[in-house]
Amino acid sequence: MPTMSPHTARAELLLQQRRYDLAEQSLGAALATDPEDGYAHALLGVCYLDTDRLPQAREALGKAVTLLPGEAMPHHCLGLLALREHRHGEARAAADEAVRLEPESPGHHALRAQIEASAQKWADALRWADRGLALDGEDTTCLNLRGLALTHLGRQSDATETLGDALRHSPDDPLAHTSRGYQMLHANQPKDALEHFREALRLEPGFEPAKLGLIEALKAKNPLYRLLLAFFLWMARLSPGVRVGVLVGGYVLFRVAIGWRAAQPGMGMVLTPVIVAYIVFAVLTWIAVPATDLLLRLSRYGRHALPPSRRRASTVFGLLLLLPFVVFAGGIAVLSMLPMESGGELFERTTTAVGVYSVFAALLLLPAAGVLTRVDHFRFSLYAKVLAGLYGIWLLGFGLAFIGHAAEGSVLTVLQFGLIGAIWFLALSGTQPTSR
Repeated sequence: MPTMSPHTARAELLLQQRRYDLAEQSLGAALATDPEDGYAHALLGVCYLDTDRLPQAREALGKAVTLLPGEAMPHHCLGLLALREHRHGEARAAADEAVRLEPESPGHHALRAQIEASAQKWADALRWADRGLALDGEDTTCLNLRGLALTHLGRQSDATETLGDALRHSPDDPLAHTSRGYQMLHANQPKDALEHFREALRLEPGFEPAKLGLIEALKAKNPLYRLLLAFFLWMARLSPGVRVGVLVGGYVLFRVAIGWRAAQPGMGMVLTPVIVAYIVFAVLTWIAVPATDLLLRLSRYGRHALPPSRRRASTVFGLLLLLPFVVFAGGIAVLSMLPMESGGELFERTTTAVGVYSVFAALLLLPAAGVLTRVDHFRFSLYAKVLAGLYGIWLLGFGLAFIGHAAEGSVLTVLQFGLIGAIWFLALSGTQPTSR
């Protein structure tokens, strides 16, 4: 590690105390004295990263890597930044370079395990956590990541032992309590999970993983959501390929059941409940997260648990949820004012438009929920533009239907295929609630 200037050394101490404004002032003074101080650039990147100024963090860490190519710390921080942005390939490359430069540091192995955990590659996460523990058997980050990986791999007894070790080594570590909380969620014990998440937030009030776990534990008090959460967690234990296979296989069986019912009318009493149950369950898995966020936001205490981005997402979902009802109610009001003579062109056209576009407004909730579930994902803006395009097509078709324009049928076809395509795209790209 290069010799630090007094300003840089003071900034490092201030960063450990999370006094970011003062640390930034000291780093500014250090860089005014020596613009080529690579370690000052690296610490400035950490300051930006911890205060969620990601573009500035990328610029500062890029300079640090250029100035200190043989130091592991800037590469490690660049890996953290890429992980924050869900750029797993870039994060792996940066972490691998940090491991190459400092192979005896368990922290770099822990980062590698964290990246694989974020990508839901739990076997790889376990392997990297074990490598870190081989260097330091009491490294709490590696212990917690190992416990989380074991939990997702279904090895509950091993996970309990590992996370118990983590808590014994560091009883005041918020990550240890958070990891234990997630294990309790997997074990369908939301009350116990809630206690661990609360303790983690008592130790570190702004700890984001604990806040997200607390939200899930609060929502899991609802028996229906608890059932859906169990399904989500089961899906999370599967590899991405198997998960896609389950989704596609379920849809294929659904289509087979519909075809069988059409070919064998006598099987209707058996197959119809199965088909309806599949549809209801599929819809619930899509809308569960934003819908329960909306319910949690309306509760007395739950509204304070949701981060701002998810509060905004729940508001948007609530408005979109009202749309089909507004269209239907407005259509009924308009129809009540139209002449009721049979075969009236305006009456018929309005009735069709209200019915068709109310249904499509309801169906659009599926991709809307898929997008809003991943509001913190770095590709959210792309997904949001796709969603806005679908609603734009819906609005265009609705308007054309009212004026009786001949192009309305073509727009409706585009909307239909766009809706189906968006649902499959979101499902296969991991944007379903199961990937949270």
